[in-house]
Amino acid sequence: MPVPPRSRAGSSSMAIPLIILLALVAAVVFLTIRMRGEQEPEGGGEPPVRTTPFDDMPPEEPPPPRSRRTRSSRPTGTPLSSNALAQEAPWVEAAAKIAEAEDLMQEAARARAEGEYATTQEKNKAAKVLVEEALALTVDWHDELIANRGEDDRDAIGLDRELQRWVRLLSELRKTTGR
Repeated sequence: MPVPPRSRAGSSSMAIPLIILLALVAAVVFLTIRMRGEQEPEGGGEPPVRTTPFDDMPPEEPPPPRSRRTRSSRPTGTPLSSNALAQEAPWVEAAAKIAEAEDLMQEAARARAEGEYATTQEKNKAAKVLVEEALALTVDWHDELIANRGEDDRDAIGLDRELQRWVRLLSELRKTTGR
């Protein structure tokens, strides 16, 4: 069955509003252009000076560079606030092992800079063993300290921070020597 043809009467009724709309848009554009032309000064006067709210302020200076602390510039001493705890055998022995491990790591860094990779591996492995031993020495002592004084004790918090630093050292060493 054939489809009846569409009537053309609907298309002409839409054309009139479209033409009116286009005429209005053209009139607005024309008036806008004409108004801009009238506002511009006709003389060769200087253009207006634009100011910002911060023109009267001096230029800003960059902040001073941050100082990066290295292991060698780390303050010596103990994270423990009481001297009695700092003199206990597990802490003294573990701290000595960590100091020796840090020295070995510095020697390994020097050896690596010189291209002696076998020496670097050897020193890093020895440092890793020392850090593992230091952590093993302090595990029971740390648990006992927390059991006696609580987690909010100043010494327990300082010890936790130091042990976390040692764990980061061990993680760094495991990346260079394997497990």
